Amino acid sequence: MMKLLKTLILLISLVSFNSKAQDISNIKTFVQQKAGPHESLQEFYENFGEEFKAPKLPSNQNQLKLVVKFVVERDGSFSNITVIDQTEEVTNEIVRVLSKMPRWKPGYQDGQPVRSSFNLPITIKLNSYDENEENFKRDVSAYREVLKKYEQETDYFKFNCNCVTLTAVIEPDGSSELFQYETLDKVGLYNIGIKKFSEVNEKKFFKDLIKEISKSESKYKKVKLGNTDALNVQWFEVWQENTIYNRTIFFFEKNVLYTLNFASNSTEITNIVFEELLQSFQIKQ
Repeated sequence: MMKLLKTLILLISLVSFNSKAQDISNIKTFVQQKAGPHESLQEFYENFGEEFKAPKLPSNQNQLKLVVKFVVERDGSFSNITVIDQTEEVTNEIVRVLSKMPRWKPGYQDGQPVRSSFNLPITIKLNSYDENEENFKRDVSAYREVLKKYEQETDYFKFNCNCVTLTAVIEPDGSSELFQYETLDKVGLYNIGIKKFSEVNEKKFFKDLIKEISKSESKYKKVKLGNTDALNVQWFEVWQENTIYNRTIFFFEKNVLYTLNFASNSTEITNIVFEELLQSFQIKQ
């Protein structure tokens, strides 16, 4: 089950780093089990953003991109905190916020907790859309219209988007197909997969899928697409110091599993495009 899910996501992970600690010999760069928050990483980011008090910055700067380096101690506390290419004021605020965050689960090596280094990219929005709500609404409306510009069609489905076909992978026996489309502005990727079953126990399939998804930091919700049971999943990953936001839905139609996914580095874009994808997606009879 997870092979299909993994095919549709960017296989990326947070990168550790070598910290300039005095006791560097005891700090692990690579560990068998990485350190991380007890809550999901997404919740950690949200809590961090709520606590962070932005310093005075140019009025036209609406976000702050940071790379924070630190050591996760054996007890889950943070030490040796540094922020790359930022002012002292920003660095001090990062240290203050991290000191208020709950301790993490430490990294483990050979079954024992160890000190491990961590490299955490953070993007903080400085200006909410409430300041320009009307402009934002107009922008969203215009963007939704752009997403209806072209129609993509295969033997099994069709949908509207502002995208072009990137790849198509079809199994020799025709049992599964995966199509990838890239937005014309190159800000996101669609992944649409189908897998045919001669017969399938849909309830068991979703039960097994939820069990696998629950092992990760993904959020899921059982939903309905019309009268069809579906599983809506959202998660994010970090790739080359960028956070990638994913929305995916799984559902069956006549023993065929459909998997629809969209990913970008913006939660707003991912949510808008995914909503439009669900609206325009049609299975060909």
